[in-house]
Amino acid sequence: MNLEFTSDKLIVNNITLGTTQSVIEIKGFSDDFMEFYYNHPEKIVLNCEAYSKNINLQDFLFLLERSNPNEPEKKDNSFFKNALNAR
Repeated sequence: MNLEFTSDKLIVNNITLGTTQSVIEIKGFSDDFMEFYYNHPEKIVLNCEAYSKNINLQDFLFLLERSNPNEPEKKDNSFFKNALNAR
C-alpha cells in the first residue's frame, strides 16, 4: 500500500487483495483528510475504485454468512457484509 498525504488530501494507491482465484486492486482518496482526522474523525470518507480482471465471487461469500443469533456478530467483517448486502 502506498499512502500519500498532500496539504488537503490523502491518496491511497497500490492496495492488492488476493485469494486463491481472485485479485482485486484498490486505489482511492479522501478529501480534507487532515481536517477531519483532527476535528471530526467519524466523518472521514475514503472514495475508492476497485478493479479486477477476474473475480470469483465464491471467494467472498463468507462475508455474507449469517452468524448464529445467539453469538455476538464479528465486527471485523461487518462493514463489508453491510456493503455487499446493500447491493
